[in-house]
Amino acid sequence: MEVNVLALDIGSSSGRGVIGRFADGVLHLNEVYRFSNGYFRMLGALYWDPINMYKEILNCLRECRKQEIKIDCIAIDSWAQDYAYLDSDGRIAGMPRCYHDPEIARHAADFDHEISQYDLYRHCGQVRCDISTLRQLYFDSRFHADSLRNAGKILFIPYLLTYMLCGEMGYDCTLPPIGEVMDAETGRFSEMLATKLGIIDKIPPYRECGTIIGHTGQSVCEETGYSGIPVACVGAHDTSAAAFAIPALEDEYMFVSSGSFAMYGTIMNKAILNDNAFKARLCSSPQCDGKTNMLSGTVGMYIIQQCMKTWKMQGFDITYDMLTEYALTHESGLIFDFDDIDMSAPDMPAEILRVLRLTYNQALKLQEPGDYYSVFSESLARRTAMDLSALEETVGLRYDSLYIVGGGSQAAAVNLRLKKLIGRPIKTGLTEASAAGNALMQLVALGAVQNCGEAKAAAARSFPFRLVG
Repeated sequence: MEVNVLALDIGSSSGRGVIGRFADGVLHLNEVYRFSNGYFRMLGALYWDPINMYKEILNCLRECRKQEIKIDCIAIDSWAQDYAYLDSDGRIAGMPRCYHDPEIARHAADFDHEISQYDLYRHCGQVRCDISTLRQLYFDSRFHADSLRNAGKILFIPYLLTYMLCGEMGYDCTLPPIGEVMDAETGRFSEMLATKLGIIDKIPPYRECGTIIGHTGQSVCEETGYSGIPVACVGAHDTSAAAFAIPALEDEYMFVSSGSFAMYGTIMNKAILNDNAFKARLCSSPQCDGKTNMLSGTVGMYIIQQCMKTWKMQGFDITYDMLTEYALTHESGLIFDFDDIDMSAPDMPAEILRVLRLTYNQALKLQEPGDYYSVFSESLARRTAMDLSALEETVGLRYDSLYIVGGGSQAAAVNLRLKKLIGRPIKTGLTEASAAGNALMQLVALGAVQNCGEAKAAAARSFPFRLVG
């Protein structure tokens, strides 16, 4: 029996619709639609446009209809921190703010007087994060109290889009931890923090991963011709979905999900929330299969994505292949600290140069885009190696190899430098890892596989990896 599922993987810079065809125990992925995404600036703030995201989802379904693809299920994964308000009538109340918003970042520390960082970590399993859901909600409670007070429900971005498809609200265990709003004991939205924020009545229903939560409505049918497609809960945080798709033979393994963000994790059977984990800034994030992801990370390819936007506006015709070819033969000898970069800078190459000049106290010059990419590759590889080392030391394990998935698995210049630094085999693959994990959990929801264990076995049959170097 053949099953077709549509995995909608919505990233901060692009979204994609991927058909997962499951037949004879193997999952085949085929991208059918891709669109650009991104925040926009308005009145000094940064916002997302969920209406455009929804329109693009409808365009994806129209493309599937054009190709005469039968769709048995749909699910959405995305980033975790941002959210939107629905009013008491279930209508979207305003544009959701972007986690890069500089105004929110300026007030990120305001919550620290409410509860100590250590006590918050022990409660929610997440280290202090300037761009978290918690910091944004607290900002709203102080500066946009009416919007918060009048909200009917709060929906994370993937569930906002799910709601627009099927009219059902919710959240799952993979989203609150990244937002600093999880209760580590229950794996659900913290009632203590919700009470502090005044949103205890605004939390949507909890959803179990691997279940059907609704069906596409009449509006979707009128727009696309598809009627009543089941919509699944799959573990909507894209990093969680990516980690689930890794066809690791080991029960516990270490990985990097490399995209706009570089997220480093170890999949473990239980969480570690001790003093060492707090000092190492490791976050405990439940997985859709019941395991725990001890997670850390930094901004990744986003920096180069922003550089590419600037270069395009300046008239450069640059591709990632051209940047990689240059970086593979040019060592810059320069590195920058990702924590020093202003992620909201409108001219990212100029921002990199500013940070380098401060770091080395010299009037440095970079001649061409390839030089920027060389510096970026060396900086990201160094940061990743340092964070992975701290991660292993904290969990008390040394892993024999490293898995790299996501779009950054193709970043040869970064991955070769990283291999030299960690001195171990690196296995790369699954450029659409989040979509793959999304599709696998849809199979669980449909009963096409019996459980998460069978889904992981299907992943092992379906997705070969290759060794770096």
